[in-house]
Amino acid sequence: MEIQLKELKEGKTSFESKNQKGEILEIEEKRGVKVKNFKVSGEIRKSRLEYFLILNVISKILLECARCLEKFEKDFEEKGEYHIKIGKDKLADKKEVEIQEENINTIYLDEPVLNLIPLIREIILLSLPMKPLCKEDCKGLCPLCGKNKNKEECNCKVEISTPLSKIKDVFKK
Repeated sequence: MEIQLKELKEGKTSFESKNQKGEILEIEEKRGVKVKNFKVSGEIRKSRLEYFLILNVISKILLECARCLEKFEKDFEEKGEYHIKIGKDKLADKKEVEIQEENINTIYLDEPVLNLIPLIREIILLSLPMKPLCKEDCKGLCPLCGKNKNKEECNCKVEISTPLSKIKDVFKK
């Protein structure tokens, strides 16, 4: 999914791409994430040799719950905004640089060809929750028998060990 920037006219250009296969994003399933088909839409504003990109990504993502390890599907819709410049980053050669707010989403390209795949991958990965949950009140797995407590109850007695529980044992004697 590439955009030839030199072919764009001054002003705003809109684009849309539907039913893209999630595999082209190369997001590893080892992380417990699988992107199904996705849709990308957006617009690019050209102003001389600078471009401003707004990118919208809509998809269904298959995640693994951090508590019960069950797979679940989640609707995904996120937006990314980028400032694109053709040429070399003047700050790249400096040893130490304080990054300014306006430089965070600035992309420097050697050639006027923009590959959207890394940007889409970035939008998805940065928007994923650190600990995905199938539901807010997920009970997780029993630490002793390993049963999914959302599906069935177990009769295991889990002893909670805290530093203060040791003091309690001293007073029992």
